Amino acid sequence: MSEMRTAIRTPSFFDLYSKGEATADDIDDFVGRWHENQEPWALAMSLHEYLGLSREEYEIWLYDPLSLPCILEARQARRSLVNIMAERYEQLRAANRPEHATIIFSLGHWLKTKSRH
Repeated sequence: MSEMRTAIRTPSFFDLYSKGEATADDIDDFVGRWHENQEPWALAMSLHEYLGLSREEYEIWLYDPLSLPCILEARQARRSLVNIMAERYEQLRAANRPEHATIIFSLGHWLKTKSRH
C-alpha cells in the first residue's frame, strides 16, 4: 500500500497574532515560508491569504509595516480600517517624526484612493 501524505494546514500568521501567539516581527518568517513554498497546502494561495489578511489589510501593511495593531483593532472593534488608518495618519503627521515620512506619504496616498470610492 502506498502511504498518502496529508498536508496539515497550520493557522495563519494573523490567527496567531490575534491570539497573542505571534508577534508583529514573526510576519517576516511567514512571508519567507510562503516564498520558499514550505507549506504544500498554501501553494495556490496568494501571500495575503496565507498571512490571514484581506487584500486591503495586506496593502496597508505594505505601506505601514507597523499597522498590525490597527488591523487587529479594526477587526476586534468592527470598525472601518480606513477610519482607523486615517486616525493613525493624523497622529503620525502631528508627531512629525522624520523616520515616519515614508509611512505618512504612503498612508496619505492610500487614504486618498479610498476617499474616491
